[in-house]
Amino acid sequence: MSQQDQPFPQSAGRDPRSKSAGRSRQPSPKSKRSSPPWVYLVLALVGVLAIFLTLALETADKEAASAPVPLFAKVVGRDQIKMPKVTVNFHPASDPESIAHTSTTDYRGIADLPKEKAKGRFFVVAKSMTGTIGMGQTHAGNHELTIIELLPPKPVIGKVVDAEGKAIEGAKVTARFLGPGSPKLVEATSKADGEFQLYRLSTSLQTLLLQAEAKGFARQDYEYKREASAPLIITLARTMELQVRILDSNGKPIEDIRATVQDQPKLRSVSDMFGLMFFPNLVEKKAVTLQIEDPKRTYRFRDDLIPRPEPYDLVLEEPATLEGIVVDAKQQPLSGITIKHRHGPRAWVRTSSGPDGSFRIGDLPSGEVWLEYELGDGTTKRFTVPMQRGSTRSGYTVQITR
Repeated sequence: MSQQDQPFPQSAGRDPRSKSAGRSRQPSPKSKRSSPPWVYLVLALVGVLAIFLTLALETADKEAASAPVPLFAKVVGRDQIKMPKVTVNFHPASDPESIAHTSTTDYRGIADLPKEKAKGRFFVVAKSMTGTIGMGQTHAGNHELTIIELLPPKPVIGKVVDAEGKAIEGAKVTARFLGPGSPKLVEATSKADGEFQLYRLSTSLQTLLLQAEAKGFARQDYEYKREASAPLIITLARTMELQVRILDSNGKPIEDIRATVQDQPKLRSVSDMFGLMFFPNLVEKKAVTLQIEDPKRTYRFRDDLIPRPEPYDLVLEEPATLEGIVVDAKQQPLSGITIKHRHGPRAWVRTSSGPDGSFRIGDLPSGEVWLEYELGDGTTKRFTVPMQRGSTRSGYTVQITR
């Protein structure tokens, strides 16, 4: 057999004449079958349901957290011993002298405020069968116990005197805990020597607010700390009545003008047919400032109204206006310069110079009126301008030299 007629050896395993010889042929992938439309609809419904359930659970959690719950207070004595049969009063913070609910501690020393009443913030005052008083505070939604500790009381002893150091008899002294907005705990009256004693306060109340007042004297607040070694002396200042007569620019009394003492909004008065208004119980020898309410008229600022037997005359007049320009040393206009005038306790009347340096400021009284200009760096300088009642003065130049 000729060479070209001989077969290829079996060990070769493949036909070298074929390029694809020896390669394993991969089966052709089967074409994917698309899912029916109802499958996508089911998946979408499942997603929507999951979102709805998540939102519902979150809403339920929020509602549960904000739902009214009863409030609990636990009263303990020395060494955290539970104290049963203690009277517990819940005072609403919005009306601290009233009592929203009264409860008595059980064998565990716990008293509760029903959830129907547990709205807002509360001061919790506990009083033992022997009269010892302690205090705490809680609020709506509080899931924790408010612990009130009643320790053996120790009297608070002090003295009430006037500015000259003389004893004041009959002064009423009250004790509060947690500030002036908390309920009164105990009260005492000073004797002829000015001494007072506050009993039944638990020594767990280390800091107290004492308030002393007497007829003819201004009330005085005093922060008392039990560890203080200095004698407890509360000094009261005498009071007088401030009288003011409101007049117009012609010297005639003005009726029905309202005014308030600055920083004392409860001290209000209205002028009568004689233009008189009265402000009682102001501290003697202490000057005050009035806020006078009249949208059509202005007045000169005064902060020297010291109570005295005679009335002060205050004149209300038609306001004046000043118009002008702010320039520098080279007579070039300056913009953004603040011009202001002190106008009673209404703080300041103010304006700023425009791009061309012009300004306009009103609500000014007559006579020599002082104003200030204020630079960008906070620097201020005062100047005075004579003004006529109810007039507008134009062409005034404010020259600023830096």
